[in-house]
Amino acid sequence: MKIQKIQKRLCGDNMLLKNTIRKLKHSFGRYFSLLIIVLIGIGFYAGIQSSVPSIKRIQNDYYENTNLMDLTVRSTLGLTDEDVNALKKLDTVSDAIPSYSAYVLNGEEAIKVHAITENINQYELISGRKPKNDNECLADSAFYKVGDTIKITSDESAFKTKEFKVVGTIISPLYTGTNYGYTNIGNGKLHSYIYVPKTAFNLDTYTEIYITGKKTEDDIPYSKAYDDFLDELTNEVESIQSEREEARLTEVKDALIKSAMLTGNTNAEMTDLDSSWYITGRNAEVTGYNTLENQYFQVTTIATIIPLIFVSIVFLMTSNTMTRMITEERTEMGTFSSLGISNTRITLNYLGYVLSGTIIGAIIGYLIGTIFIPPLVYNIFQFHIPDLEYYFDINLFTGCLLVAITLMTIVTVWNCRKSLKEKPANLLRPESPKSGKTIFLEKIKFFWSKLSFSSKITTRNIFRYKKRVFMTLIGSAGCTFLIFIGFALKDSINGVGDKQYGELFTYDNMIVLNNNVQTSQDLTDINDKIKNPLLFNQYSYDLKYGDDESLSVYVVIPENNGETFEDYFNLLDNKTGNHLTLNNDGVIITPKIADKLNLEVGDNITIQNEDAEERKIKITGIAENYISNYIYISKDLYNKIFNEDITYNVVASQNKKGTKAKDILNTGSVMTVNFSDDLKESANNEIKGLNNIVILIVVVSSLLALTVLYNLTSINISERQREIATLKVLGFNGRESNEYIYRETLVVVIIGIIIGLIISVPLHRVIIGFIECDDIMFLKAVKVLSFVYASVLTLVFALIMQVVTYFKLRKVDMIESLKSVE
Repeated sequence: MKIQKIQKRLCGDNMLLKNTIRKLKHSFGRYFSLLIIVLIGIGFYAGIQSSVPSIKRIQNDYYENTNLMDLTVRSTLGLTDEDVNALKKLDTVSDAIPSYSAYVLNGEEAIKVHAITENINQYELISGRKPKNDNECLADSAFYKVGDTIKITSDESAFKTKEFKVVGTIISPLYTGTNYGYTNIGNGKLHSYIYVPKTAFNLDTYTEIYITGKKTEDDIPYSKAYDDFLDELTNEVESIQSEREEARLTEVKDALIKSAMLTGNTNAEMTDLDSSWYITGRNAEVTGYNTLENQYFQVTTIATIIPLIFVSIVFLMTSNTMTRMITEERTEMGTFSSLGISNTRITLNYLGYVLSGTIIGAIIGYLIGTIFIPPLVYNIFQFHIPDLEYYFDINLFTGCLLVAITLMTIVTVWNCRKSLKEKPANLLRPESPKSGKTIFLEKIKFFWSKLSFSSKITTRNIFRYKKRVFMTLIGSAGCTFLIFIGFALKDSINGVGDKQYGELFTYDNMIVLNNNVQTSQDLTDINDKIKNPLLFNQYSYDLKYGDDESLSVYVVIPENNGETFEDYFNLLDNKTGNHLTLNNDGVIITPKIADKLNLEVGDNITIQNEDAEERKIKITGIAENYISNYIYISKDLYNKIFNEDITYNVVASQNKKGTKAKDILNTGSVMTVNFSDDLKESANNEIKGLNNIVILIVVVSSLLALTVLYNLTSINISERQREIATLKVLGFNGRESNEYIYRETLVVVIIGIIIGLIISVPLHRVIIGFIECDDIMFLKAVKVLSFVYASVLTLVFALIMQVVTYFKLRKVDMIESLKSVE
């Protein structure tokens, strides 16, 4: 008996296996579409999810290998070995290495000269060799080549030689960004950098001390652990700041006394002496470091939201595929059940079918996604960091595979159990067709009477097969949404710089003064080089909110808030677009401040002056703004609430023909000059890399749309073979039979497109809100073309799939399809 049972079981298993293989051959299109949908969903999710961690891993390794500094200390009176020794004694300090640097001119180009230091901020040698004597240097590989000569034409006294020969080209970890920043010489922009031997400098004191702290493995860049570590390190360095400042001041005064230079001038010089330390971290010292953090945040947010929508659509479509297949093959299930094959083995047969496609799709999708998507995302970051290396994340792979297997197992087992609850005799019969019902449109006589026979049939079928219609609606609406989001993100990202520095801030340049002035009449050095100057005081502070969170804001106090101010600062209400006037009734803030602090017009906001004194003041307007955060307050109101006179440190003006940045900088009264065109270009460059993500979203969404629509159309045809055969028997020709099926699908797809566009607008605003960081807002408006592109692409994909499945429709055999199941 046992042998017979085993033989019977093996026979049943062979039968199920053969049936599965036969099923794969006869319905390979359905199987392949299931595999592709899983492949696209898992591939996109895994690829996006692994991108930023992979890039961060490379960046962290790069910073560790180059031993990038954590803090830099500078002093107005220079730094000494005593300062170095004091820093080295601190518990959290791993090392403190002194160095030299200077901003100089190479012709008309501003460059920064660094001393070559051992064991910190180690450069990568791209070509050539290291310097062997004081007149040789290493230069930026982006602008120089071996053999070039660099001639110092300013601040020559800081060096022992005025000419340096380039013997090697390098990439420095201090210059990861392509924009090297600004300086107060030349045209105001830092063009490049070079490294020379320490002995090439002719300075009595160090210009900076680089500090590395005692980090742990968790203290990786941009993590909370690193921020906490940096706060602890900074606090400890600040604990000796006052002592070392005072010691250095005493030292310099003693030196002046000993040199017997106690004339009137020397007394004045001693009175003006200022000993101050400036402690900065990577944000200030490494070009592009803060920008990189913002882009990490934006990409990570996109990688969290968009792929989840992809996975949701993939799950719905694959679930629909299995549900329809099991329902369609109920007769087959009844046959196996009547032959004595257990429900468990029948279920396992279907599980084998679906899980084989799911596992193959998940594995291939993961590999394709994690190999090809991270390099595309990597290209977003326009920074000098090492090439990306492939990293297989076993946790991510296992998670993706287990989720896919679990979801498909639940759907398959649920539907099999639902069908197998019935008796084999019932399963051998097809499900009774849904009874026809009067739909509400038939009651609208004037409308219904004008429809053709075919249109009436299509309308009835749409209302009759609600599940099928619902899945088609979900599929087409979801694909429309994903394609639309891709184009809408592009609309929101592009043009932020143009909007901020072309429409809202309309001055040509912003000049930061070395010393504050009282009135415009004090601008004697630069008045003949600029037009229509507007003086204002600008300072920044961290506005606290929530649970120990802060927002960096700039306070702007114009000398006058009349016509010139309104010409340069176009303050528009962020909701209505109406012009806002700065008056003495209150302040005007920008939207990000209002959002973070949950403030509205009429509420009070607490602001600080430069001495950190706080006052509450009413908000009279919220002005449109996209880059940084501002609080605008009139001079009279500021005087009233803080009881102090205003001096001004910034000038906004128009360019005067023939005047260059160096003409303004050479006056000696100017610290930096920022031109609006440069700020605009910098802002656009900072976020334009996100366009690569947008292109990726559109391409992958399009592939998903094609696969989903093919899947839905195939299922529709497969389910309705008897119906199609009946039409052919009744004399419908090929075109009429096709129109009967495709007209219905096309109508539902068009409705799905409309639904997709309707839900896309609010969801686009939600997604934009998530990817914005503290210092930037994106445009909320979406161009009409984005609606058109999303609609047309989804419709075109639907039509393409109808052409592809047309041949499947032609193969429907009317005799076989109408055979009795009795």
